[in-house]
Order: sequence, then structure tokens, then C-alpha cells
Amino acid sequence: MEKITAMDYIPKPGVFFYHFKHSSESVNNYAYLVVGIANHTETSESLVIYRPLYVSQTNTDKIKSSLSARPLSMWVEEVNKPELGYIGPRFIPILDTKIISELQKFI
Repeated sequence: MEKITAMDYIPKPGVFFYHFKHSSESVNNYAYLVVGIANHTETSESLVIYRPLYVSQTNTDKIKSSLSARPLSMWVEEVNKPELGYIGPRFIPILDTKIISELQKFI
């Protein structure tokens, strides 16, 4: 597996990420594919447009039809969740080619 650098945390179209809540229960648990970056028309805030690769209570429709948006500032921030035993990046890039190959089946 490749070493993750600071630049890898910047979302780019076509890159897969795990949310910090990802667990090993399935390869696509809390997995996302970045579609692109958009600018909010009123505020010019940069938004990450991404596709969840799993089904959840809020994402019950077909996975392929679902897109979400999150402010870029939130995407790259560090979270501090001591109740979960986690301090670190909100989203972590996936660089492992075996995992990427598995995740491509969900797009």
C-alpha cells in the first residue's frame, strides 16, 4: 500500500475515500467516490460532490443515482471524536489498488 501524503487528502474526481466511521464489516462501508468540486452559486463556497457507495437509512435508493455535497472545508478538516476513540481526518483517501478494484464494482 502506498503512503498517504497531505496532498492525497485534497479531493479529486475519481478518487475513493473512506469516512472516519468506516469499519471492516464491508469494503464499501462509509466509502465514497469523489465526482468533482462545485462552487455554491450564492456564497462561492467550494463543495465536494461525491457518491456514497453504500446503502444507509438516508441513502435507500439505488446507490448509482445518489449524489451528495459537503463543504470542502468540512471534507478536509480534522475531527475530534473522543467518544469514538478517534482524532484525525474526516475523510481518508483509499490508495490500495485491491480495495479500489472492489469499490469500482459499486459505481
